[in-house]
Amino acid sequence: MDNYETVISDRVNLLTVSAARELIDEDSDTQENLNTLLNETFPQTDDNIRFGKAQIIGNDFVLLASSDPSDQSRIGQLTEQTIVRRAITGGSSLSDQRINEQNQERYFVKAQPIRPNEDFSSASIDGESPEASEIQGAVYVEASIEEVTDQAQSINQIFIVASTIALLITFFVIILVARTITAPILDMRRQALRMGHGDFSRPVSYTHLRAHETRGN
Repeated sequence: MDNYETVISDRVNLLTVSAARELIDEDSDTQENLNTLLNETFPQTDDNIRFGKAQIIGNDFVLLASSDPSDQSRIGQLTEQTIVRRAITGGSSLSDQRINEQNQERYFVKAQPIRPNEDFSSASIDGESPEASEIQGAVYVEASIEEVTDQAQSINQIFIVASTIALLITFFVIILVARTITAPILDMRRQALRMGHGDFSRPVSYTHLRAHETRGN
């Protein structure tokens, strides 16, 4: 799970840097370029954002661009995501896990402020505000973690089954070895008891004696 969230966070960092350049370039076609950035960084065909999306929001909380086609009618409107507003006003990157009410899947969500000349080599962890210039907006991403969770559970089940089989095999091998070692000793004990009672009718097995001497050596 940590690796999955790291992959998403790395893409968010890349998108944040690119979006900052577009937002400060007044001569560029900002809307078209932001859409291109979203489609390149978080394509809808990517399994990493299954049933998810990425958005770019301005510092006035207005939705500027979204990778989700169903959000196109919301472009230019205020965002409804509280985590985005907190990230912009607080100046720190925030992440969380939520349950989608429509499909009941678990999602990883992250909102990261957009700053010009952001240096992620010295970026802070979630909840800490790094010293930086004025915030231009935020990048918001949500990605389903249901498939990743299912895969992790499947791997755990395979590991449990394999471990159980290995333990059973080890148990039976131990029993077999123990019986092989103790059988001659038990036979010699029974013969010694009979001889102690004066019964010399059964000859002592040379094979058992030889095996016992070999183990003793």
